[in-house]
Amino acid sequence: MIKILKTKDEKIERYNYDDEICLFPPFLNKKNEIDSQKFKIESEGIYKICVYGATAKNGGRGGRQCAEHYFKKNSEIKFYYEGQESGGEGGKGCGWFGGKGFNGAGLSKAEYGNNFLIIGGGGGGDSEKKINKGGDYNKNGQGNKYGRSGLSNLGTNKSKGSKGESDGSFGIYCGGGGGNGYNGGTGGGYGKKKEAGGGGGGSNYCKADKCLISELNHNIYSGFEMYKKIKKK
Repeated sequence: MIKILKTKDEKIERYNYDDEICLFPPFLNKKNEIDSQKFKIESEGIYKICVYGATAKNGGRGGRQCAEHYFKKNSEIKFYYEGQESGGEGGKGCGWFGGKGFNGAGLSKAEYGNNFLIIGGGGGGDSEKKINKGGDYNKNGQGNKYGRSGLSNLGTNKSKGSKGESDGSFGIYCGGGGGNGYNGGTGGGYGKKKEAGGGGGGSNYCKADKCLISELNHNIYSGFEMYKKIKKK
């Protein structure tokens, strides 16, 4: 019983902080490329990390996911981030004039081994001519044949958003591509104006000591930020 209480007290002390210092101010992937970085922890402690999924160039907004986690010294955090058009491709070659939908956006993630993984999903792409909007992260696209969000595709283990559908018949419009995420959104279906669907947004994900609430990425680019939790003197 004494040992259990001691362990509990140590855990409370470990999480007894009231301030934070910024190690990485919000990094935004303005080049819109697929890239990665690594960061080595110099001192053990609690860190807050946030990742941002991209907003589609023509489509829905990405998601922001933050988490707090205890890391030991020399732990190496891996960051990975994608561009505004890195998701599923919009449908191509629709109607008699070869119209096309818009691509979904890419994700952003941070991970360490099997104990820590957070992902910000990307927004879904609009249908052809921006008729029906792609879904924000965790949201379905618009239109009667909307693309489903990655949140509704849980268990598929497919991070890449799927392609928008297409058909070359007269009066048909292409669907938008799904956004990337822990589970990617599905592409919108083809059809007439009201039917052609925007792509579904990719899903956020969090596996950490403490997961914070998912929210919209109010920036258009993917990226991340990082803080160390500290005690005021």
